[in-house]
Amino acid sequence: MEKEFYTVKELAKLLSVNPMTIYRMVDRGELPVYIIGGRAKRFRRDDIEEYLKAVKSQKKEQINIKSNLKQLILQQFKYHIKSVLSHFITALPNVDH
Repeated sequence: MEKEFYTVKELAKLLSVNPMTIYRMVDRGELPVYIIGGRAKRFRRDDIEEYLKAVKSQKKEQINIKSNLKQLILQQFKYHIKSVLSHFITALPNVDH
């Protein structure tokens, strides 16, 4: 049976990060946390699963944006190269031998 709540140490081990990373994520508001007794932090499994899904979705979106940006840059580069070559070719003297 899976646990419903995790401690900082357990969550850090589960996510393969340092416990300090978990504390920083909490401080930045990235992870939902339950404070017990004024100090002890607990993380609900369902909240963590939702967080991981959101991160995965965000990464896919970033990958798509990067891919689209690369395509746009490449198109602009090709356009400018064609333009420069066109001007260069028209500037060449017409030599007939």
